[in-house]
Parts: sequence; structure tokens; C-alpha cells
Amino acid sequence: MLTLVFLSLAFAATNALALAMAAHHHAAFPRFPRANPRIARRRLVLRIAGWLFLALAVLSATLAHGLALGLVWALAALSSAGLATTLLLTYAPRTVPFFLCAAPPVAAVGWVFAANAL
Repeated sequence: MLTLVFLSLAFAATNALALAMAAHHHAAFPRFPRANPRIARRRLVLRIAGWLFLALAVLSATLAHGLALGLVWALAALSSAGLATTLLLTYAPRTVPFFLCAAPPVAAVGWVFAANAL
């Protein structure tokens, strides 16, 4: 069950880091103008959240599998999440914010189930 935790955290990290980029943000939110101070603040928050989710994904993978295998699992989860984010941005860019908001609760539910399984 911890695999679900770091996979969803890696997915949230790649989505947040992708939405922090101007082109992907404009593809996901085409109504908003590019040169807006609120958009710049939102992109900064997304960048910080993306790095935080990435750190949490690596931390949860290393806690679950140890340092050596945990880093391998974290990189595998990050690669899978990167592929999923790339496909989402290519074919359905407006759904990326929805999946970004849905991934952390999925990680929390996975964490609760994993804690109860121990």
C-alpha cells in the first residue's frame, strides 16, 4: 500500500512542477492571461508544492524499502508519473489540475491503510 503513497506523491509532484511552467499553465488554464501577478504567485506556489511532493515521495519510498531500494522505487515512481503527466498534458491538459488536487488525498488514504496494515 505504500507503493500507492509514493506513486501518487510523485504524480502530484510532476503535475505541480509541470503546471509551474508558463506554457503548461496556459494550456491547462487558457482563460487566464499570461502576464498577471496572481498567475506568477500561483506558479511559484506550484513550484514549491512540486518540490515538496517530490521530497515526500522520495522520503516515503526510502522509509518503506530502505535507502538503496527506496531510491530505486522513487525513481521508478517518478518516471511512471512523468510519463502519465506527459500524456495528460498532451491529450487532456485541462484535466491536469483535477489530478493534481486528487493525488494528495489518494496518498493520504494509502498512508492510512498502510499504517493499519502494519
